[in-house]
Amino acid sequence: MCEVEVHLERTDGVKDEGLVFFLFPYEGDGSQGLNITKASLATWGSPFKKSHKVSSWHELEGGRYALLACMQHASLRGDFELRIETEDFNPMLKELRSGTEGEERHMFTSVSQGAWTTETAGGYKKSSNPQYLLTLPPGSHQLNIHCERGGPHGGQGLVLFVYRYKGNGARVEKVEADDLVEQTSFKISTVVEKDVTLTGGANRYLLLPCLKSAKVQGAFSITVSGKEGPLALAQLGSGAMGAMVRALDGDIAGIAKTQCTS
Repeated sequence: MCEVEVHLERTDGVKDEGLVFFLFPYEGDGSQGLNITKASLATWGSPFKKSHKVSSWHELEGGRYALLACMQHASLRGDFELRIETEDFNPMLKELRSGTEGEERHMFTSVSQGAWTTETAGGYKKSSNPQYLLTLPPGSHQLNIHCERGGPHGGQGLVLFVYRYKGNGARVEKVEADDLVEQTSFKISTVVEKDVTLTGGANRYLLLPCLKSAKVQGAFSITVSGKEGPLALAQLGSGAMGAMVRALDGDIAGIAKTQCTS
């Protein structure tokens, strides 16, 4: 069984519209919309509230699930954030959007939360910072990598490096300049990001978030987004493979596919 907590939050400032999501087993092939019945809507879900956010906790068996996010009234549009939190597995979210001709849009996003602590605030380009392993499906992938601090920048420069990873699951003792494949700009800011192209399959990547100075502590998040998945992002050396998955802005509809060991 997998323990998951699902959060749905509007990001457009509207707080007085009813909001709810439904969660139920999904048996489709991902190529078409949902076949929704009264029985499926009675499976799991959040409370219905006039609020900008709702959440609920669930214990699920391994498999695939549909997640349907709804507002109270039809024809309303709005931006939202969908987040899945768990420590049991690395979840995957696939959004389907049906247009007038049945077109679909796929977007995969993996988010990992972290922090620079007294032990891991290594400073610029030091391997003693938190390390994250990124794995991708075979082929070439256009991705957006994004690092965001959880507080003010405090005059500290911020950068996210991407290195080739040659290890076996352990932290890298020393990062090598020859293994550097991408990096965001280095600037005094709370956010840095860059669009990159990486080749997946046997190639794995080390993501290294750094501040300019050592010993500076604080929380951060790393987000990797692309049109193909799954994107697996996990902290090296933490012993936890959990991650949060966030849906991108769009109409409030989506399909969540989770994979875990029952």
